Amino acid sequence: MKPTNLEDPLADAPAELLAFLDQAASLQSKPLGIAVLGRDACREYSRAVRGTAWGEALGLVALDDANNSMPHCYVLRGPAAGMVLQFNRVDGQSLRYPSLAAFASALRAALAGGTHIEDLAPATIAPSARQAEVVARLLGAMAPRADQEAYADAAATVELLLPQLNPDNLPVLQALASDTDFYIREYVALFLKRHACPAYEALASRLAEDGHGQVARPAAEAAKAIRRMLGEARREAIARARAGAVDVQVRRT
Repeated sequence: MKPTNLEDPLADAPAELLAFLDQAASLQSKPLGIAVLGRDACREYSRAVRGTAWGEALGLVALDDANNSMPHCYVLRGPAAGMVLQFNRVDGQSLRYPSLAAFASALRAALAGGTHIEDLAPATIAPSARQAEVVARLLGAMAPRADQEAYADAAATVELLLPQLNPDNLPVLQALASDTDFYIREYVALFLKRHACPAYEALASRLAEDGHGQVARPAAEAAKAIRRMLGEARREAIARARAGAVDVQVRRT
């Protein structure tokens, strides 16, 4: 087992993380759910976070504590290194911001606009540059599972890593969409909705017929958006063809 540094979770912290924590005093608003931690408080909370499986595996460092058990955390390890994820009492954890700078900007926007941080529009997570690792971990999550804990770990892995998948990787999406766990299929349906494109038409239509509503609903929305795209493309093609026919006819006269 790799050694853990529970004594000082900030021992390997990059300069940008330390600089962010040093701004804690200016990033506070209880009504808006903003409570960035200073270095000492960060160390204390991060020790608790590192006591979880994901906390240790990802080298998580707690960034805030709004007293709701849903801290935002900086990721030090893995393909999501440098990003910010958030714990959630219901869904586990998921990536929220592509960088610490993006998280800091969101906090300042919330403070300036009087907006609760949870009401801010979700940030866009770009595909990871480490696609081979992302794909390997996603497909690895589909290995046989012996118990409920294994099912939960697999779903959490997909939830965390799927946003980092290259949207062009249809084979991986198709594989995950065939998983027996409806939570994993739901994450695929949400991905299709977010990145809707004609290449997803068959997959979105199939998931739209899933027996679980939380899978079927986003998939149906994706399929509808894709049909709209295809309809517009066909109308444009017909319009161009007709315009071309008119041009030819005019030239003949």
